[in-house]
Amino acid sequence: MSMKSVEKEGYLWRYGGHPIKTWKYWYASISYDRRKGIIKLRWSGTPEDAKKRSFHLDMSTLTDGEECQKEMSKTFGYFNPLTCNGHLFAVSSKDGKRHYVMADTSKELKSWVETLHDIEQIIEIHPVASMARTKSVGYEI
Repeated sequence: MSMKSVEKEGYLWRYGGHPIKTWKYWYASISYDRRKGIIKLRWSGTPEDAKKRSFHLDMSTLTDGEECQKEMSKTFGYFNPLTCNGHLFAVSSKDGKRHYVMADTSKELKSWVETLHDIEQIIEIHPVASMARTKSVGYEI
């Protein structure tokens, strides 16, 4: 792996919005910068149009599948299978914000979650000094 490379990219659904929360389709890319020990997740409308808001993730908060569905039901008071296919994962930023993400298929969900776990393993094997103490990683949305 080079010092900076894109690990995964494609379209995902993201749950959010204010005041009404809905699922919106976004282009996402995950890259890992080994020098800085940062995972960047960029959200944008298209690959050419990147938004830049940065959060630091706590990878220990990563949930997926049925566990994530239960969490959404508890947090929002409902889980609607008509608007959500169940191919979910969620992760929290250090500021406490929870990010819910949905893939189109279970195979795609597995690929995104495996990519995050693969990068997390690389961080554990080759920790950056600041990352070794906190186990947190950064990303941009």
